[in-house]
Amino acid sequence: MKNKNIKTKEVKVIDRPKLVKIAINSNRIFRIDFTKKDNTFRIMICRGGVKKGVTGKGLKYNPKDYNNAIVFDMQKDGFRTIPIERVHSLTYKKTKYTFK
Repeated sequence: MKNKNIKTKEVKVIDRPKLVKIAINSNRIFRIDFTKKDNTFRIMICRGGVKKGVTGKGLKYNPKDYNNAIVFDMQKDGFRTIPIERVHSLTYKKTKYTFK
């Protein structure tokens, strides 16, 4: 039996504003680890740029004003708000991003 090489994920340190540019504005699936508003830790498999299910009504607030990002939660099948300042790490395209 041959020993298969397992590729380890590369780890990069980036600024938090790049988080939105890297994954949330894309249309790819990614993992994000963050602390919710009630101080519980959450791991979410989500996707940015989802248009399906959007009614056109819009939000009652601008998420950028509160440093939030809107993503589609793949496990709970619905849109969720992520507080950018509470994100611990993001895994996208086999690369794990941590923040300064």
